[in-house]
Amino acid sequence: METRINYNNELRQKYLRNFECKQASFGFVIGSPYTFLYIIDGVLFDTSVSAWANLLCEKLKNIQWKKVVFLTHSHYDHLGGVYTIKQFFDNIKVYG
Repeated sequence: METRINYNNELRQKYLRNFECKQASFGFVIGSPYTFLYIIDGVLFDTSVSAWANLLCEKLKNIQWKKVVFLTHSHYDHLGGVYTIKQFFDNIKVYG
């Protein structure tokens, strides 16, 4: 059990260290080698898991986007952060 906990903590630290926001020809790519989110034409597609929502909000506040989220489907790793993002940003619209 302890080995699994250590492995999970190691993955979390790698994810946090590598969480980036990069500009692309279509908009932005946000995330790490483990999970990517996309902003296309100013719209954020998915929000990842709730555990990363605060980190995502910090990245989002530093870029231009339309404050619109499109959820592609209802898996936790695609919509888990939507509640936090709705609290962080005023007048955000969520579709899915």
